[in-house]
Amino acid sequence: MELVGSAWTLVSFETETGVISVAAEAPSTLIFAAEGEQAGRLSGNGGCNRYFASYTLADDRLSISPIGSTRMMCSPDRMVQEDRFFQALSTAERYERSSDELLIIYADGTLRFTPAMSHTGEA
Repeated sequence: MELVGSAWTLVSFETETGVISVAAEAPSTLIFAAEGEQAGRLSGNGGCNRYFASYTLADDRLSISPIGSTRMMCSPDRMVQEDRFFQALSTAERYERSSDELLIIYADGTLRFTPAMSHTGEA
């Protein structure tokens, strides 16, 4: 399934030591830009700061360029979650997508996402 033009909300980090849930008040999002001028770009909110990067796909392989972000300070818990999220994205290796879930497999585990609700209320 295509990633281009899709938007996702992080649900959890899955690591060798267990599942780490994401703070509901600080959702991390992932948006793969639609075709056109922004093709190959992704962006979102890390839970505290806005971020952006480039990505490439080859079959189920996913590679994400170094992430740039704003530099706002948030609570320590939100900063830890955001740092963990950015680190995971920067070491992404592959992905698996179904209609209701996106998994990004990275060096130390898996990021689990569900479709983000659009401004029209649709997933």
